[in-house]
Formats: sequence, structure tokens, C-alpha cells
Amino acid sequence: MILYLIGNGFDLAHNLPTSYSDFMQYLQDELNNILHLRNIDDKDILLKYPNKESIIIDNWIVNSFNDKDNVSNNPSGLYRAIYYKTLLEKYNKTGTWADLEQLYFELIFKNRKLEQRIKIINEEFEHLKMLLFNYLKEKVESKSVPQNESIVQHIIKNQKKDSNVQFITFNYTSNLLGDYCNLVENLYSKKTESKDNLVIDLHKETKPEIIHIHGDLQNEPKDIIFGYGDDNSEQYNELKNLLNDDLLENFKTFHYLKNSKYKDVLNLIEYLGLTSSQRLLGSSKIKVVSIGNSLSLCDKTLLKTIFTHKNVEEIEVAYHNNEKEYFKNIYNLARIIDDNELMREKVVPLSETLEIS
Repeated sequence: MILYLIGNGFDLAHNLPTSYSDFMQYLQDELNNILHLRNIDDKDILLKYPNKESIIIDNWIVNSFNDKDNVSNNPSGLYRAIYYKTLLEKYNKTGTWADLEQLYFELIFKNRKLEQRIKIINEEFEHLKMLLFNYLKEKVESKSVPQNESIVQHIIKNQKKDSNVQFITFNYTSNLLGDYCNLVENLYSKKTESKDNLVIDLHKETKPEIIHIHGDLQNEPKDIIFGYGDDNSEQYNELKNLLNDDLLENFKTFHYLKNSKYKDVLNLIEYLGLTSSQRLLGSSKIKVVSIGNSLSLCDKTLLKTIFTHKNVEEIEVAYHNNEKEYFKNIYNLARIIDDNELMREKVVPLSETLEIS
């Protein structure tokens, strides 16, 4: 089986506006709108924000510029923003989506014994999730873009070696990857192969599917998974042992339990996830191809489960532009696998790796 792991770099390779800087500009624009709304009639505010609660939450962004810990003059009596203030202060230093999640974890750990601040950080992060969802749905998902020829040729080449091609995506967008799924399906010819005089319909059993491990834009904002994913660190164990549930609210390990998608991934790479035709043909090995993933610690738990699985024989980490990007991803991969010997056994060498043009 060829298993493609799709990250945000996949969308960027198709010139979709899904970079960190694209979203930060959207966030800045939202901030300017809110600042403007403070100076106009309340009726106009309600037209833009019919849900009163959303007006209060948006005030956190405004209050990011307030120097006091307690905005006593604010009618809502809100405390100063914590997450947003730090985010906007680090705008020029923070450059990837993973940094949004990493910053959340750092603030949670720093304030771990301050219950009120933890609640505020969680509510701010929930609001950020809503803004991200709205941005992708309004500004990205509706765009129609051509496929990337280097990725197309890579899929065609791999499909000739193994007719079972599947996709796991960490993105919330769907339409673009759906086009590639259709490409794979169209590549299948309805053919039969035999082994030991047994006829097998490969096309029927190896139809490509997409697992949106973090949810998609067909869900509600509250249903997408956006948070921190390294639950093996000493800091995580310290948070867990403090017995404050709010500290664990945005760890992905718990949000994976919202649906069956995590188990779908496990079934896909386990023996029971193989098709009957593969079992009969003796094919139990998986080649994982990572396209557009930064391989950050924010998804370490899931990625380690996939990369170190006994059925995963090869790992190909596609890169864009130059060797420096390739090795940057490989260094992150080493932090995930935690076993350099195993990593060297599985990783496809640079000379044989997809370079996305």
C-alpha cells in the first residue's frame, strides 16, 4: 500500500492562501474590524455579530493591547488577553501553523497553577479555532486550482507499483485532495489478477479513500481538532498530574476520541486494514509518503504510531525548493521516531525522494 500523509505544504504547493502569514493577515484584518466596530452604533455591531457571546470573545483581541491585567472599565469585566497578546507580540518570530499550537502549550505550562488564566487561554484558543475555520471556509475551500504536475507524476509512478493508494490528511480542506483521489480512482483499470487459480477484483477492494484525521470544513468549528499532540513529554505528565481538567482540554490525544478516525488510521496500517486481495497476494508492507508535513511535535503521538509501525517499510519525505528543506523535515522526523537506526532503515534517500516543483 502507498499511504500519502498530506499536510499544509500540499495546499501551499498549489498556491492556495493557507500559509501562517495569510492567516495572520486575516487575523489583523479582523482586529481592525473589531476596533472599528467599537466606535459605531450597537445595532451595526449586532448585524456583524448576531451572537452576543462572539462580541465578548472578540474583545479579547482588542484587550491584547491593554497593559492592565484586569480591564475594570470594560462592561464585560474581561481580563486582558493572554494568548492573543503573546501571539501578536511574536508575529514576526512565529512562522508556521505548528507554532500556534506550540505557543498554546507553552502558555498553558507557564500558567499551569493559575486556574483563571488557564480558562482564559482555553477560551481564546477556542476563538482562534473559530477564526481559522471561517478563514479556510471563506477564503480557501471555494478556490479551484490545477493539480501539481510533479505530485501527479509521483502518484502515477507509485500506483503502477502498488494499486492500493490511500490518503490521510492533516488539513481541514477537502476539495483539492478530492481531485487527487479521483485521479487515483481513474488510474485503476478494472482488472483481475490470479494467484493459486483464485480470481481477485483489485479495483473493487483498493478504491482510494481520504481520512481527515483532524476533521474537515463540513463539520462545525468545535468539531475540528486543533491543539497540541505530544503526550509523551515530562511537561505533559506534570500537567496531567495536577488534576486540573482545563490543562488537558486541547490535547489531541483526547480529541481523537470524538470519532473513529484515529482507529480508522490504525486499521489501515494494521493487518486487518489490508484488503483480502493483498493478504492473498502476500502484500503487507506500506510505503508512507509525506507531502507538505512539517513533522512537528504537535502531531508526534499520531505520527510516531504510523512511522514506527511494523508494516511501514519505507518513509518518503517530500520536499520543496532545496535540500535544506528536506533535512529540516528529516531532523523533525528523528525527533518523532526517537530511534536513529530505525529511521535510517525506513527513510527513502534524498536522491529518490519527490521534489515538489
